Amino acid sequence: MSSFALTAEQIAVLDANRRGVRRLKIEALAGTGKTSTLVELAKDMKVRKSRQRTLYVAFNNYVVDEVSIKIGRFADAMTVNSLALRMVGGAYQEKLSETPQRMSLRQAADLLGITSELIYSVEYSTGDGINKEASRTLSREQMAGMVSRAILRFCQSLDRNIDHTYFAEDIFLGPEIGRVPIPDSVTQQLVGYALRYWSDIADPDSRRFRFRHEHYMKLWHLMDPVIPYDTILFDEAQDADPLMRDVVERHPGQVVWCGDRYQAIYGWRGAVNAMQDVVADETLYLTTSFRFDESVAEVANKFLVPLGSRKLVGAAHHSSRVGDIETPDVEIFRRNASLIERFMELANSNVSVRTDVDLGEYERVVEGLLALRRGVRPRHNDLAEFPNFFALTEWLKNTDVEDDEFRLMIRRLLRHNLEELLASLVKARKSKDETMGRLLTTAHKAKGLGFDRVVVNDDFPVFSFRDPRIEPSDLVSSGVSGLKRSTWRGELVQVPRDAAPDLYRDFGNQEIYFYWCCPPLEEWQLAYVAVTRSQRELSHPFGDVEQVVSRDFLASFSQVADPPEVVEEQFDVTEETPRPNSKGGLSWSKTADVSVAGTSYCQKALENVASSIVRTDDGWPCMACVVREPDNAYDPNAVLVLINNVKAGYLPKEFAPVVGSSLGSEKFDVPALIVGGYLINGVRASFGLRLFLAWGD
Repeated sequence: MSSFALTAEQIAVLDANRRGVRRLKIEALAGTGKTSTLVELAKDMKVRKSRQRTLYVAFNNYVVDEVSIKIGRFADAMTVNSLALRMVGGAYQEKLSETPQRMSLRQAADLLGITSELIYSVEYSTGDGINKEASRTLSREQMAGMVSRAILRFCQSLDRNIDHTYFAEDIFLGPEIGRVPIPDSVTQQLVGYALRYWSDIADPDSRRFRFRHEHYMKLWHLMDPVIPYDTILFDEAQDADPLMRDVVERHPGQVVWCGDRYQAIYGWRGAVNAMQDVVADETLYLTTSFRFDESVAEVANKFLVPLGSRKLVGAAHHSSRVGDIETPDVEIFRRNASLIERFMELANSNVSVRTDVDLGEYERVVEGLLALRRGVRPRHNDLAEFPNFFALTEWLKNTDVEDDEFRLMIRRLLRHNLEELLASLVKARKSKDETMGRLLTTAHKAKGLGFDRVVVNDDFPVFSFRDPRIEPSDLVSSGVSGLKRSTWRGELVQVPRDAAPDLYRDFGNQEIYFYWCCPPLEEWQLAYVAVTRSQRELSHPFGDVEQVVSRDFLASFSQVADPPEVVEEQFDVTEETPRPNSKGGLSWSKTADVSVAGTSYCQKALENVASSIVRTDDGWPCMACVVREPDNAYDPNAVLVLINNVKAGYLPKEFAPVVGSSLGSEKFDVPALIVGGYLINGVRASFGLRLFLAWGD
C-alpha cells in the first residue's frame, strides 16, 4: 500500500483507525513523519470506504500546499482560515480586502463617536480604613485602544457576547493603595463603544474599520458551524486556535488530533495547546525520526526530557553530524533584529544570502529614523508619533515600556551608521535572489521545514542569569524541573567549594552564589524547534544544556556570601567643588541627575505643568521642590518631590537617605525637567521627571 516501509508506530495508528477509534490523538515528535502518517491514514480510509469524506486542516499555507499534493486524491486539504472564510460567505471575503489596513486610534475614536476624554473618580480605602477618592482621566485614544483590545480578546474567546468583563483593567494608584477596578459607570460606556465596533465588523456591507482574520473566525464560530466531513485530520494541533478547537471538538464524526505539544510556539497570538489538553479515546506516539540520526536527536532530547517527553530516536539509516559548519544552508534566529544584522554583515562581505523577512519594512524604518534625526516628520506610521529624535531616545530609555520586537529592532538599528545601513538594505533588496544563497530565517518561519546544514544563532534566551536583587523567597526551585512551568523561574545555587577552590580563594573563602534561571516555556520550545530543522549537519550555541558550569562562567555571575541588595543605577553622581546654597548654609559637595520614582501615579500633575511651559528639545524645564516625609508609612527616609505644591513623585529609595540627611526639615527648590509625554500610536506616553540635585556630605 505505502511507497515506503511504515514503522511499527505508524502501523499502530492505522490499526487504531481500523478499530474505529472516534477520538484519536497522535503525539508526534519532530521529524517523525506525522504528515506522511496522516496521508497514509487518509489513503487507508478511502480504500476501505470509497464514499469517505475526509478533511485535512492545518494553520500554515505552505504546510497545506505541500500536503495537498500528496493527500489530494484521498482528502480535501485547506487551512483553518480558508475553511472559516469559505463558510461565512463571499461578502466577508470581499470585506477582507476592501477595508483600511491602517487606522490611528484618533481616527478610530472619531468613528466610534468618542467625542471627549472621560474624567471619573475611583474610590479606595487607605491602610487605616479611611475611604478616599482619586480622579482619573481616559483620553479618547486610550478608550479607542481599550475597545480595540477588548474586541480582539472577544474574537479569541468562546464567549458569545461582549460585557463589562472585557474592560476589567485595574488602575494602579500607588504602592500605598495598590490596584483598584475601573468603575462600572466607565465600563458600561466602554461596552457601548465595543458593541458599536462589533456591529460594524459584523455588517458585511460596512468598510469603516479594518476587517481582520480574527473577525471572520469569530463570526464563523458564532454560526455554530458543522464541518461537512466524516473525518477531520487536524495537523499541527498544538497551535490550535481556541475557536477552531471548539468547533472540532463538537464535530459529530471522527477526529484525529496530530501534533507535537513541545512545538507549541504561538501562545503569544492566543493559540491553545490542544495536544496537551484535549481528551482522546486513545493516544499513540511517533518517536522515531526520519530527518536525522542519533547525534541530532541527542541534542533535541536535552530539551524534551526535562519537559517529561518520551525520547526522540534518531534514524538508524541516516548520517548526521553536530559541530561547526563552514557553509550552512540556513541560519535560524530567534529575533528579526538579529537576523537583519547578520544579513547586512554577510551581504557586505559579498556572501550570497537571502531572507524571508521583509527588507522593505526595514528600509522604511531606517528612513524614518533618518527623518527624525533631521527634524522631519517620518512617514513610517510607528515612528510618526515621535515629535523628534530626542523623544524617541527617551522612549527607548523608559523602563516602564515593555521591550517588544519593534523596540529591540530600533535599538539594534541605532548601533549602525544609518546612512550606510540604508544604502546596504536598498542594495541587498534589489539584488536579492529568492532561491539562491544562504537562507536567514526565524524559528517561527522555519517550523515544519528541514534543511541539510543548519546553524542556530545565539540569540535564543535558553539560559539566563539574574542578579541578586531578586529575593530567593520570591522564586521557586527551577533547575531543569522548573521547565515544566511557563513563567520565568530561578533558583539561588551555592557553588560547591570542591568544584571551584581557586574561585573561593579569589573571593576570600566566602560562600559564592549564583542564580540559575530558565526562560518561559515557549522560548525553550523555540530552541527545540530550531535544532530539529537539521537533516544532516547542525551547529548550535546551547552546549550541553545540562552543563556543569565552568569556573570562568561562574566567575562572571557569582556573588559573595548572601546576595547583597543591589542599588539601582538611576543617576550619575559627580564630585563638585563645594559652594553655598541659596536656601541657607549647606555646603554642596555632590551633584546628580536623578530620575524621580513614582511619576506614573502623578501623570495629571506633570501634564498640567507641561501644558503651561514651552517645550525645549530636551523636555519641559521647571522648578521642583524636595522635602523629607518622615511620617511616610512605608519609608521613614522618603523624600517627596513637589511641583507647584502638588506631588510629582519621590526620590529613589536608595538615594533618599543620602539627600535627606542634608535636608533636615527644610524644603529646597531644585531645577527639574519633565520628559516623555509624546504620542505613540495616538496614545500619549507617560511623563517622567528628572531632577538636577546638589547635596552635602
